[in-house]
Amino acid sequence: MATVAKADSENAVPVSRKKGPKTVTFQWQARPATDAKGAIQKGELEAVSIAVARATLRKRGLTVISVKKKAKPLFSTTAGIKESNIVVMIRQLSTMINAGVPMVQAFELLASASDNKGMKVMLEGILTPIKDGERVADAFSRYPKYFNKLFVSLLAAGDQGGILDTILLRLADYREKSLALQKKIRSAMIYPASIITVMLLVTTILMVFVIPVFAHLFDSFGATLPALTQAVIDISDWMRGHWYLVVLIPVATLWAFIMAYRKSLSFRTAVDRISFLEAANHRRRHFEGLGGAFYAHVGHHAGSRCPHQ
Repeated sequence: MATVAKADSENAVPVSRKKGPKTVTFQWQARPATDAKGAIQKGELEAVSIAVARATLRKRGLTVISVKKKAKPLFSTTAGIKESNIVVMIRQLSTMINAGVPMVQAFELLASASDNKGMKVMLEGILTPIKDGERVADAFSRYPKYFNKLFVSLLAAGDQGGILDTILLRLADYREKSLALQKKIRSAMIYPASIITVMLLVTTILMVFVIPVFAHLFDSFGATLPALTQAVIDISDWMRGHWYLVVLIPVATLWAFIMAYRKSLSFRTAVDRISFLEAANHRRRHFEGLGGAFYAHVGHHAGSRCPHQ
C-alpha cells in the first residue's frame, strides 16, 4: 500500500494555483444593526461585487445604508514617493515586526507618522486589504510601481517561513544599495549630458546669429562659395525660417528619451550600461593619472639621489 501511494504521489500532476477574482474597492455607509438611530459609520471595503460587500457588512453587524464603487482619481494619489521613502518605511516595518508589534498596528503607526501624502495613501491602501484578511505580500502587490515581483515573492516566502522581519531588513539593504548605484550612474551622466547640451546650444547660436552675418558679407563679395560653406549657410537659413522646429525637436527628443528610459527595460539597461562604463573609464583614467604622477615623482627623487627612506 505504501509503495502504491508513493507511486501515485510521484505520478500526480501538479495542480496550478489559480488567482481569485479581481476585487474592487467600495465605499460604504452603515449603522449598527442594534441601534437604528446610531451614528453613521463610513469606510472602504475590498470585495468582488456590491452584493459581496453588502453581505460582508451584514456579517459585521451593520445595517447598510449605501455601497458604491470608489471612483478612480484623475491623477495618481501616490505621486511624490521617492525610493528613499520606501527604504525607510521597509526598515521601520521590519523593526516593529521584530519588536512584536501586530501588522495592522504597525501600518497604522507608519501611516499616521508619514509626512508624505502619497506615502500615507499607499500605506492606507496596503492596510485595507490586510484588515480584510489578505496576505501581506498580496497587499504589497497592489502597487507594482514600487514593489516588483521579486519583492512580493520574497515577502510571501518570509511571511510563510516566519522570518518576515529578516526578509524586510535584507530587502531594505538591497534597495538602499540599488539606490546608491543609481545615484552614481546618474552623477556619471551629468558630465556628458552637460557637454552635449552646451555643444548644441553653441551650435544653435552660431547657426542662427553668427553665420547670417558672414553670409551677408560673402554676398557683398559676389564670389562663388565652396559647396561646404554654401551648405552651412543653407542650413542656417533653414534654421532661421523654421525656428519652432529648432525648439520643438530637442524638447521632443528629451521627452522621448525620458519616457523610453522609464517604460522600456531594454533601453534603460543599455543606457545604464553605457553610463557605468563611462564612470569606470573615468575612474581608470583618474588612477592612471595618479600613477603617472607617482612614478614621475619617484623618478625625480631618484634622479636627485634622494634616499628612499
